[in-house]
Amino acid sequence: MVSKVYVIGLGMGNPDTLTCGALRALRECELVIGSRRLLAGLDDLPARKVALVSSRAIADELLASDERVASVVMSGDVGFYSGATALYGLLEGFDVQVIAGVSSLSYLCAQLRTTWQDVYATSAHGRDCDVVGVVRAHTRTFLLTGGDSSVESICAELAAYGLGDARVSVGERLSYEDERITVGTAADFANAPFDPLAVMLIERAASTSCEGE
Repeated sequence: MVSKVYVIGLGMGNPDTLTCGALRALRECELVIGSRRLLAGLDDLPARKVALVSSRAIADELLASDERVASVVMSGDVGFYSGATALYGLLEGFDVQVIAGVSSLSYLCAQLRTTWQDVYATSAHGRDCDVVGVVRAHTRTFLLTGGDSSVESICAELAAYGLGDARVSVGERLSYEDERITVGTAADFANAPFDPLAVMLIERAASTSCEGE
């Protein structure tokens, strides 16, 4: 029976972004649960690996497991639109330790050599998000993208509502060997293809009104 569960933020997904604490915990584990993308970077670990993303399915696997120490790996830092939030309530009775990872926001801003203390961070991935309203209300906005909310569709929407001159920095497949960071305007990117695994930093032009038009 599992006696200890680590909930671990793996950062972007590339093992190079693992913290030392996360790596020590993973080496202790006999079972590792997470998405296929994240598990693919942990091939060197001897632990049994199970590809699951549903919180309920993860909790059921832990309850049924004969291993003593397990981990659930999450992308990012486990505190920003993470599946960890829904999981915590299902782990009562387990000794749970949480290890935060490197967030895509801090990683992207580091690569851009810019600060992020003044950035409004939100997600358009799998949830309703009034991107135009958010960008009008904040000078700098960070967005997780995915699903129907692709980089190009978001940029097309911004351009259609008079925000085509907003500066957009797109980070694709951050931390991987094929990482790409592209900087342009929303108008530039309205019809450009981007990888589904992407994030955005949108910086509204100072001359653009914050009010709806």
